[in-house]
Amino acid sequence: MATISENMQDYLKTIFSLERTNRVARVSDIARELDVTMSSVNGALKKLSAMNLVTYKSYGFPELTEEGLMVAQDVYGRHQALQSFFSDVLGIDEEIAAKDACHVEHAITATTFARLDSFLDFISRHPQSNSVWIPQFKHFLMTGEISPAPECIETCLDVVRAQLTEADGPAHMRLLTDLSPGHTGEVYRFKGDESESARLKQLGLKLAAKVEMVEVGDLGHNYRVRIGSEELTLNRDEAKLVQVIVG
Repeated sequence: MATISENMQDYLKTIFSLERTNRVARVSDIARELDVTMSSVNGALKKLSAMNLVTYKSYGFPELTEEGLMVAQDVYGRHQALQSFFSDVLGIDEEIAAKDACHVEHAITATTFARLDSFLDFISRHPQSNSVWIPQFKHFLMTGEISPAPECIETCLDVVRAQLTEADGPAHMRLLTDLSPGHTGEVYRFKGDESESARLKQLGLKLAAKVEMVEVGDLGHNYRVRIGSEELTLNRDEAKLVQVIVG
């Protein structure tokens, strides 16, 4: 495939985002989201069509091809992770975080992004993140002061005590292995290390991808899932590494 410019990647990401929310991506909506003219959108869509990344006819709705969908999901996933890091962890205003994510998503290397994604996974699962580390970092930003250690320790203990009596994770979060045939979810995060996450992505699993459970093998040893028009089979260990959002 020819190199896809940052501008064309933005178009693919926008089409993907609009399709998720509106089912279709209208030319007028793409123009509004990217703050460009409709003629610019039409020109870009013709280029993407020539690259076999979208199918598009005048006065119709552009649709991502299988190849275009893979690129769009990759860019969208990077954008979501970066925006989450900027706003949720660093405490940056969401509008600024979104704009900065748009710039960084194109420049960040695969190695650096994989490490950032692992860090986000770590803080989302660590008991001290939301109740201790992130609030204390925001306090440090405002005051330049670090809370006394005893207070931090007691807060950490409170978090651990609470976790002993609470369910693991939000109600809408599930492992891929929890899905029954016919049920769907959206890939949220991979629980494994960098190499395991990279393998899952090579198999076709991307952040924000919609996945449908097609069939669960005997004794739950393997799982056949559908992503777009493609189907793939995961073993139990692989499927347990995939977190999805349902409902």
